[in-house]
Amino acid sequence: MIALAGFAASWAVLSVYGGITAAPWLQQTIDLVVISAPAVAAVFVAVVVAGRPGFWRRVLVVRGSDLLLGLGVGLTARALVEVVSPTTGSLLAGFGGASLGGIAVLIVGAAIVTPIVEELYFRGLIVPAVAEASAGAGRIVAAVTSVVVSTVAFVALHYIASNGAASWPALIGPAAVSVGCGILFLLTGRLGGPIVAHVVFNAIGVALLIW
Repeated sequence: MIALAGFAASWAVLSVYGGITAAPWLQQTIDLVVISAPAVAAVFVAVVVAGRPGFWRRVLVVRGSDLLLGLGVGLTARALVEVVSPTTGSLLAGFGGASLGGIAVLIVGAAIVTPIVEELYFRGLIVPAVAEASAGAGRIVAAVTSVVVSTVAFVALHYIASNGAASWPALIGPAAVSVGCGILFLLTGRLGGPIVAHVVFNAIGVALLIW
């Protein structure tokens, strides 16, 4: 229920929030906070209020294999996206040459903060919640269901974030990274690998948009 509430709140925020007019660095910071708030709140409630067991162990325990697997998944997902729908455009459009603060916040938010927040929510909360809810159907069915549900939710929110303008090739990226991170989480039981994979995926995308 907490995971579902977080999804509904994220959907509402992305549908209604139109941003603010302010200095670029402040605008980017507020946008990042507002858009991330529902997912962060859901994780907080699940862990602190509802006493979600084992959450911090999944986050804080990171092994060398997690780093390698995460790197591999991130690179594979990004390669798939670039083959099907190459990254084009400019992340810095509209900033001009003086807004270094706005550029920095945008890059850090897109390449680091957003991937971490999304992994804490989607793989840290939704995947295990769905897997547990469908455990009666068997381990394999529960695992597949959790990845499918989290991926559908992940892609849906990215579609809403694009104001419904994203074409199906543009949604391959969110789908690929979600499936890869979901499988990686289920295999390791830890979030280190998925976080690394998501950061690598987004960071390369940001670099391509800047380049």
